[in-house]
Amino acid sequence: MKNAVIILAVCMSLLSLSAQNAVRGEIAYLEGDVTISRKGEILPFYEVDMGLTLEEEDVIRTGQNGYLEIDMSYPASGSLLKIQPDTVFYFESRENGGSSSARVNIISGSIGLKVSKLARNESLNVETQSAVMGIRGTEFFVNKSPTGELLITCREGKVSCATPAMETFAIPGTVCLQNDGQDFKDEAVPVGRLDQYREQWWKARTDALVSLGPLAVEYYGGRYTRQLPLFNDAWEELNRNNRLFEEYESILARGETPAMAKATRDKMTLTSSVIKMRSALPLMEEIFYTLLILDEYQRRGLFNDSSRNLKDFGKRRDSLEKEIVKSRYYLSLYSQISRLAGGGGSALDSMMNDRTF
Repeated sequence: MKNAVIILAVCMSLLSLSAQNAVRGEIAYLEGDVTISRKGEILPFYEVDMGLTLEEEDVIRTGQNGYLEIDMSYPASGSLLKIQPDTVFYFESRENGGSSSARVNIISGSIGLKVSKLARNESLNVETQSAVMGIRGTEFFVNKSPTGELLITCREGKVSCATPAMETFAIPGTVCLQNDGQDFKDEAVPVGRLDQYREQWWKARTDALVSLGPLAVEYYGGRYTRQLPLFNDAWEELNRNNRLFEEYESILARGETPAMAKATRDKMTLTSSVIKMRSALPLMEEIFYTLLILDEYQRRGLFNDSSRNLKDFGKRRDSLEKEIVKSRYYLSLYSQISRLAGGGGSALDSMMNDRTF
């Protein structure tokens, strides 16, 4: 009985620590088209307004005319994020002993950060599928083009830019660039030219995407056609457990703690489908949001595509986006179930840690 009480106390402590250290922020300003998906559902447009608290795992997307500023309350209270048009990202946090690591995960787009001083047990990284940018109390921009290139510019402090093979630093006077997921390269750019350089870099890549037009649609349409069956298969298997996910959603909302044995059994039930989805989801997100931008370009008359690629994509676009954001929410719930099962390793650990170089 004494051991059971100790185990329960450990579980409660883990959940309490997780709740206290979850990424939190508030919309300080917004304009244009901004979409927020929470717990797998897209929030009604009238709820997306100044003062809205943003939560861990919210998926935030700005449209072609969208802009957003977020005041962070944890970590680095007082930090400011400036979300540029055509950007998709989400927050997540992880616990490691007594320290907390928060992440801004950019799928595509541009985010400016002005970061206040972090506490000793806090860290804040910006991540993509190919790199990790570690913050050292600074003011900087991360830009990820729709085709995957990265540009990191720093006006104050320094930013660690890491791949599995190397690490370099963006500092005032030196920017970091990455192409095709390769190692970063440094380039000297005076601080006074950073804004101009960044704007020209972004324009060159979006102009190139527009100029390719139908060829870009054909390329990403082909990737979409190949990846969609893999994602559909992973979604079907993951969503079979929707009642179990809903059960834990209710448990967590009520602040309850199930028996560790139950959480362990349920974790084992979910693990296979979670692994499959974690393998399929990142690439599906990348392809989906690039096609979303190409579809917008065509709607604006920037090019004309006569193939069926965008038409086929348009038929699934809304339902597919809901499945994508729901999948990411289920992965978040699985991480919390894993903590309830004792806080040991989960099916997400090795894949998540791939980006912690």
